[in-house]
Amino acid sequence: MARWRWIGATGPPSGCALRRRRGGGEPVASGTILVVEDDALIAAHIESVLTAAGYTVLPPLAFGEEVVAAVTSHPADLILMDIQLAGAVDGIDAVAQVQAIYDIPVVYLTAYAQDERLTRARATTPYGYLTKPVSGHELLATIDTVLYRHAADRRVRESEARYRNLVANVPGAVYRCAVEHPRRAIFLSDAVQAISGRPASEFLSGDTLWLDLILADDLLDAERVVAEARDRRAAYSLEYRIRHADGGLRWVHDSGRFDYDARGVPVSMDGILLDITARKQLEAERDAALRALQERDAYLTAIIENLPGVVWLKDREGRFLALNRAHAVPSGLDGPEHVVGKTDLDILPREQAERYRAEDALVMESGQSLCVEELIFDRGEYKWVQKHKTPIRDADGVVIGTAGYSHDITALKRAAGEQMARELLEAEKLRGLSVLAAEVANEFITTLQTMVTELDLALGDPALGVATRQRLEAALQTAERANRLTQPLLDYGSAARPRLDDVVLADLVNEQRQLFEVAVGAYATLNVAWPDVLPPLRADRELVRVALLHLVINAGEAIGPQPGLVTLTAGVTDCDAACLADSLMATGALPGRYVFVEVTDNGCGMDAVTRRKLAEPGFTTKSAGRGLGLLVVQSVVRAHGGVVTVDSELGVGTTVRMFFPAAPAVAGEPQPTLTLREARPGMRWLVVEADSAVRGLMLESLARLGYSALAAATGGEAMQLARTYGAELSGLLLDVALPGLDGPATCAALRQLRPDLPIILVSGYDVATAASQFASLSPVACVQKPWRLETLAGALRAATPVDSGKSLR
Repeated sequence: MARWRWIGATGPPSGCALRRRRGGGEPVASGTILVVEDDALIAAHIESVLTAAGYTVLPPLAFGEEVVAAVTSHPADLILMDIQLAGAVDGIDAVAQVQAIYDIPVVYLTAYAQDERLTRARATTPYGYLTKPVSGHELLATIDTVLYRHAADRRVRESEARYRNLVANVPGAVYRCAVEHPRRAIFLSDAVQAISGRPASEFLSGDTLWLDLILADDLLDAERVVAEARDRRAAYSLEYRIRHADGGLRWVHDSGRFDYDARGVPVSMDGILLDITARKQLEAERDAALRALQERDAYLTAIIENLPGVVWLKDREGRFLALNRAHAVPSGLDGPEHVVGKTDLDILPREQAERYRAEDALVMESGQSLCVEELIFDRGEYKWVQKHKTPIRDADGVVIGTAGYSHDITALKRAAGEQMARELLEAEKLRGLSVLAAEVANEFITTLQTMVTELDLALGDPALGVATRQRLEAALQTAERANRLTQPLLDYGSAARPRLDDVVLADLVNEQRQLFEVAVGAYATLNVAWPDVLPPLRADRELVRVALLHLVINAGEAIGPQPGLVTLTAGVTDCDAACLADSLMATGALPGRYVFVEVTDNGCGMDAVTRRKLAEPGFTTKSAGRGLGLLVVQSVVRAHGGVVTVDSELGVGTTVRMFFPAAPAVAGEPQPTLTLREARPGMRWLVVEADSAVRGLMLESLARLGYSALAAATGGEAMQLARTYGAELSGLLLDVALPGLDGPATCAALRQLRPDLPIILVSGYDVATAASQFASLSPVACVQKPWRLETLAGALRAATPVDSGKSLR
């Protein structure tokens, strides 16, 4: 036998290996073969030939029913199958059963070269036929060829599977089409259905042409790109729109190249189709967003450049990144481009630049916005500006710089201050009139009280003649009419009557600071230098606020349209008679400890002549003024038993101080141990009245009614007498309006010494108001000025029951 030759391969096929015999000779084949032959002699012959050739032969089978079980138990590389077998299953059916499960090549054995059964056998795609009787050479040659062909077919199938798998996993449709129109598809992967909505078979059959799907607006450009690529023998890449089967549009990216034959003639076009609709939509959205961003940038730039203020951006080192022209021009630079990259130190005075850098550092460290107002000198004039600074953060939230906006608020500040001042002045003018009304009414009623008491005492003279008595009674009726005429004025002024309470000045100033800052005007700066410890005032909080506001307004007006400073401070001092005599007008204030509130300005100041006129009603240094401001201040302070002093120097400034009596010890604080004198016969009433004339007449009236009495002008004197004569006092006649230690405080203090002491209130205001003010102190009666002797006598009788055990007469 000739040497084995493997045609078309580099070695023996899979399942059939050759090896040399030792010492040379014919090659030996390898592989497992199953022989299915119902003729035992033929089967034995075939087995001996194959075994001699080196093949492994499974036990021959005679029945088709046994084949599937045999190859399942012992896999075979090839089956030699006799077509005609004993049993119900012939060779053809047996092969069909095997091929349904395994890929095993089959060679049929038949005794007939022309048989109708061969036609059936072709349906099982056998690899060959051998006609009995079979020679050994023909048998081995056929088996060798079949095993080689089967191995080659297997490699082709595996290659095709890999290719199809590759095509199936390409993110698009792979195609091959004809070069000439209408470019019918030669090959097209199934992915084309996802792109076009049509199956690949529709294009391969020619029922649908790809070119017909391309929009007419895009087809001309697409053909031009393909023609240019063909002329240059280059790859092509283009994008166009197609009409999807659902009626919508899809964007397609088409890329490929021409395939040429040996003569250089293009024979096909190979390429890939990608659906880029989503990408195109994103690009359209991106382009729209970019256009919108560019439009917003243009709008923002126009807005920033047209803003009346200054806009800027800085990095963490304080270098300008961007700014508008309004920032560059005041700095003496030609434009924003000359400022970018510079810092405040490069374009501003050092002190101002350092202040700005400190503000920037605070904004970046705190991460919070900052708004400040400052007075600057810009191009020859002082201006108020308001600055807003805020941190700039990157995408991770890290602060990388600052942004700011500054604008001129001089006009706004001036207008707001002037408007606020006008409104305040109008409101406080009415308030001042109320204060003045209260004082005038109280003074008039005190005068009426003197007149009425004098008339009452005169009418008590039994020696009076009839004519004189009639005249005195007529005078008394006139006084009563005057009292009725005074009541409306008293009612109008009752709102300004001090309602005393403990007032913490520091709290009052902090609450009103914003109002005070407006009141000083657009150019002045308010400075509050408050002591750490300051005793409370026993005062009317609202009246103190009104007085302080008037002083702040006056101080701001004294400074005028230029930078200035208004300072508020306070303290405690002991005032002697000389100190109190230096006040604007006498108020009857007594030496002692006072809390003072001081308002100082560095405005124009006053000379000595002007200062002496301040106490005159209606005097003012302002052309549009009414002279009420300081008058209101004096009225408020006098109502509290205090004084007002003024120190001023022309060209230097003015200091106005309001002195208020310090609050006495409050109820509940420990009191000193009292040493009481021995009780004496004839218990006394204690009369507390500020007006000396009324006080003297009240003592005379009590004596006329048969009562003994002690008199005090102030709450302090009353306390001293109470400590001395505490056990002898049978009652208290108390004027509710006292300077210094006021009526409520005096009453409360005396209640501590004598809880059982009857108290009769005497008030120029209506008795209901007085009774409500003293309700917690349980007064037994309230007498309204101007009172008559019989009214006073009735109150005294009501205050002391007959069985009290104390003699009141």
